[in-house]
Amino acid sequence: MSDEYRSPGHSQCGRAACLALAAMALQKIPLNISSVAVASFFVWAMHVLNRLNRSREAGLIGSFRETDYRKHAGLHLTAAVLALLGALILSFLNGFFPFIVLSFVAVAGVLYNMKILPGTYRFRRLSDLPGSKNISTAIAWGIATAILPALHTQAGFSAAMAVAFLFTGGLVFIRSAMPDIMDMQSDKLLGRETIPVVIGKEKTQIILKIITLILVVILFISHPAGCTPTLSYFLILCPLYVWICLRLCDRRAGFSGAFLEGILQTSYIIAGFAVIGWYFLN
Repeated sequence: MSDEYRSPGHSQCGRAACLALAAMALQKIPLNISSVAVASFFVWAMHVLNRLNRSREAGLIGSFRETDYRKHAGLHLTAAVLALLGALILSFLNGFFPFIVLSFVAVAGVLYNMKILPGTYRFRRLSDLPGSKNISTAIAWGIATAILPALHTQAGFSAAMAVAFLFTGGLVFIRSAMPDIMDMQSDKLLGRETIPVVIGKEKTQIILKIITLILVVILFISHPAGCTPTLSYFLILCPLYVWICLRLCDRRAGFSGAFLEGILQTSYIIAGFAVIGWYFLN
């Protein structure tokens, strides 16, 4: 099943917080709890809303979490709306421009699953486009964790912001695409045109490995280029860890899906620990 069904919502908050912390440190932005809260609330809210929508349309009941979401859909919907409102209010307190940007992303997230074209069209929603889930998720996380904190501090657009956005967005893209490789068969049965379903497992793995190598190169050269602090060297651990996960995916037969899912979720936590370790050493 897709990543939206498997990942618990509370872990989304923690992962978003870790990436926001890393993105702020990369941009030399002082730690701001409000910016971390905005990223966490927004990511969690959109995760729950998307999960509720996908669960309702698929009409499937699988894990305990899926059953809980369907049984208490109203409660989850209320909590997600409140979390989204909280993120918008905090972003407004952080500045008008961050509020406008977050509002735009939130509206785009809501429209993502809405039927825009009539039923005669093959792609009636943005979510029907192959690979749109991975790309939109990466962009949304990148904006919430890297761009909004910079706008809050009025740091403006910079090379450091670009590095932070590419790091967080690239990591999220890889993380969201890898489960699709493991779920090709079920996605085909459900009619989901994910990237692996459209272009195949091998080509998808090649693309993810290329993105991983690009992240390593960007992080390695960003400090000598004067864009980021030495933290970029520490954060290289994240794409290297993802590379190991990709290799494990190649040998999936020896590991359970739950085990692979668990190690995939660790990539964001590594970013948080990398920042903490860097702070202690500087």
